[in-house]
Amino acid sequence: MTFIAQKCGICFQPPSIILIYRDSSQDKTRQRIMPVRNFSKFSDCSRAAEQLKNNPRHKAYLERVSLRQLQKLYSLLRGHLEGQSLAESLEKFQQEETIDPEEDMN
Repeated sequence: MTFIAQKCGICFQPPSIILIYRDSSQDKTRQRIMPVRNFSKFSDCSRAAEQLKNNPRHKAYLERVSLRQLQKLYSLLRGHLEGQSLAESLEKFQQEETIDPEEDMN
């Protein structure tokens, strides 16, 4: 059984990560909803993404989903919990990920 991830998204109410994937053994497109538990606006997004990706229940489905994409989804969820709009959360994530060429890295 191999699963090919097609789309990955987030649902804010209830907090969950949604994966649309293709089941190659049955040649069907399916949807998997993975609830996000024990996550608050103070949680670490990268750690939560690693835990989800290494969870035995979801590991086979999330093989082809990058850790960076899961981190971004958790970041959007954290922004929602802080009361930010989706656009504000996306802008904040972009600012965190971009490197300022004027900043001294030493």
